[in-house]
Amino acid sequence: MAPVRHRLSSRARRVLVATYEELQNIPRSGYYILGVPFPLVQSVHQHTENARVIARRMCRRLGIPTYHCDRLVYVHDLPERIGGDPSIIMTKFLKDRGLHKKFHKYMLDELIKNIFPPGTRMELRLYLEKLFRELLQCKTLEAMLAEDADTLELGIESMRLVGQGYSRVREIVDRINNDGNIFLTSVGQRIWQEQKKKMDWQ
Repeated sequence: MAPVRHRLSSRARRVLVATYEELQNIPRSGYYILGVPFPLVQSVHQHTENARVIARRMCRRLGIPTYHCDRLVYVHDLPERIGGDPSIIMTKFLKDRGLHKKFHKYMLDELIKNIFPPGTRMELRLYLEKLFRELLQCKTLEAMLAEDADTLELGIESMRLVGQGYSRVREIVDRINNDGNIFLTSVGQRIWQEQKKKMDWQ
């Protein structure tokens, strides 16, 4: 599948940016569940910004344009504006039962119906559905890099929190280390090993 190429109108772009900025108010619930005090819990917006930096880094290593992969990372957690950040248990439940894609589609539908103003809904639906179809099918290089950037950011932030004394977060890092298929690209796997060495992970 060819990467999505679609230009939004200025009005739709403003709505998209405003919705993205509201992710600053959505906490990453998994860290709180694992004992990180609420004021220190990363927001979905912070997570996405970090993941975008990682995605661009991977693209540059591979010598490919960064724009499309950056767009995929930019929107990947956008439905959490209305549904919140799913817990680790909920995510596992959905994946184990093959409901992960249906859940994402439902959250995206709810976002479009309840958050976007009527005059932008159709345009943003077409734009986001194409991007999410690519993300969920995960067959393009950009989609695989976006997925790896998401995982890398999770792992790096988790190692940082463990280093600050929040030992229960180690289970996230252990899960990444123990899943031999979690990284979809060799560049993602290399960066993970580099980061563990840099952070002196034991």
